[in-house]
This record gives sequence, structure tokens and C-alpha cells, in this order.
Amino acid sequence: MKDTIFFIISEKKKVNSILAAIHALGLSGGTVVHAEGIAPEGFLSRLGLVKRDKEMIMLAFPRSREEDIINILRDKYHFDEKNTGIGFSMPLLSYNGHYNDNIAPSDLYCLFVIIEKGQRTQATKALYQAGQRGASILNGRGAGLPTSYAFDFVIEEEKNILLMVVNAKDKERVMKEVGEELDIEKKGAGFMFSVPVLSTVGINKEKEDLDGSD
Repeated sequence: MKDTIFFIISEKKKVNSILAAIHALGLSGGTVVHAEGIAPEGFLSRLGLVKRDKEMIMLAFPRSREEDIINILRDKYHFDEKNTGIGFSMPLLSYNGHYNDNIAPSDLYCLFVIIEKGQRTQATKALYQAGQRGASILNGRGAGLPTSYAFDFVIEEEKNILLMVVNAKDKERVMKEVGEELDIEKKGAGFMFSVPVLSTVGINKEKEDLDGSD
């Protein structure tokens, strides 16, 4: 049963090679999404935020194969070194109608923040002020309920999805501070949610170096 989803964020030029190495293990599938890594860099953080071109792989598989992927990312692609990439897994509550009830608390959580495109800089600066050293950004769009049923959906303004890994002890504080900065409770302003993280590579928990842009 596929009970785990693994996220791999890396430089765009390495993604096809990483996927090929994973498929060589006998694991199939995978979805690739364009992402932007954002992290403050010295004095530039006072003026703006530095972008880095990234792609994110999403791959579902049995957790028993998780260590195989982590070993490839660490040994072949050196994800344990700075600015090479990060990987982390999260539990799947269900997959194609099969349910997984064995979800335990975690030391780390992945925080998702869905906002309007115009709030991106405000949100990333709010995360930095809350002590988070980086985030990865995905682009999306919303579909609102139409006022007329002549059409299925109304496409709203473009959305950004920020995701970052945070320590469990910081999760509630970060969500509170970012939510207040973005006025997230206001209708249409966006929403946040968190999911427990099972395993990581390229994320140093001891030093709390949770830079999602690495």
C-alpha cells in the first residue's frame, strides 16, 4: 500500500536525473511542479528576497522504500550538503480508497500557506520575521463558485502556495504570526494548514536550519 508521499525540492537541471535514479529502484510515477526557492541573503534581505529556480517532485510509495530514496538523495546527490536540495516525507491518510490510520505525532511539520499572488512578498517576509529561514513557492489558481451556473467554474486571481518545514514547537507560533500579518481570517485572504513530516534529508533539525530553498 502507498502510505507515504515524498517531496523533493532541487535545482531544475537535476530533477530528471533524480527521477531516473528513483525509477531504477523499481518505483514508478511522480509529479513534477515548478517551484521557486526564496531565502534572505545578507543585506539583500533588507531590500527584497532572492529567488532561485527550483522544481519539486511529488512521489507516493510504501514507507518501507523511504530509506532507499533518502540514501540516493544523500549519497548520489549530496542533499546533506548546503544548497543542494531537500527532501521530506508525509503520511498519506488515504490513497485510492485505502486508508492509513497509523499517523503519529512528529517533531517536524510541513506548513502550507495558500495566498493571493500579490501577498507573496509580504508572506515570505512574515515567515522570515517569524524565524523561518526560507520557503518554497508553488504557483496555482483558485476556482470560485460561479454566480451563474452557465459555466462550471470561475477562475480567480492567481494563487501562491508557500511551503516550509518547521519544528513542532514553533508550528503554532509561526501560524499565528503569519496569519495575523496576512489577516488570514478575512474572507478570501487565504488559508493555512500543517501536515506531520515523517523523515527528512537535507534538513538539519539539530541546528534548526529549515531553509526550504536549499
